[in-house]
Amino acid sequence: MHLKGMENIVGRILADAETSAAEIKAQSDAAVAEVMAAANTQAEQVYAQGLKSAKAEVENVLLRGKSMADLEGRKALLTARQSVIDEAFAAAVEQLQKKRKDKDGYAKLLADLAKPHLKGDSAVVVDKADFELIGAALKQALGCDVSSADLPSGGLVVKSGGIELNLTFTALLRQYREQLEQAVASVLFQ
Repeated sequence: MHLKGMENIVGRILADAETSAAEIKAQSDAAVAEVMAAANTQAEQVYAQGLKSAKAEVENVLLRGKSMADLEGRKALLTARQSVIDEAFAAAVEQLQKKRKDKDGYAKLLADLAKPHLKGDSAVVVDKADFELIGAALKQALGCDVSSADLPSGGLVVKSGGIELNLTFTALLRQYREQLEQAVASVLFQ
């Protein structure tokens, strides 16, 4: 009997151990599930925050890219406009040079250009080609000495008392360009 009682006690101990083991397993499964749920919730929050940050960064990059593209576009437009204005001034020099074909008109143009700057001891210098073309007529119209030199683009130089006043077409357009540029731009880009 003693053996049978021992078997019963061992059986009860084993049954209690199995019950305890099942309870511990259930508790650990519940604890694991709770930890996993908390970890999943935290992972979803981190993911959502990362996604939000990534979207904000993408928007910032896109805005910066658009701003840079707008700036580059404005630069290109200004460069193109400046090029057109440069061409307009170059065309103006060409038109002034074409005036050379009309000897009388060109002589009058140069005389009118020089007269306001002449003094008693003044002399006028024109381009060699202009001197051959209208030198005598210019001397008669101005009443002063007219000589020739290598001058660019037509026009003349007035010498008076050691001072030279450059009235060549290129110099005049360069001098008045800043004043004229706004008017030229408004005509070209209206």
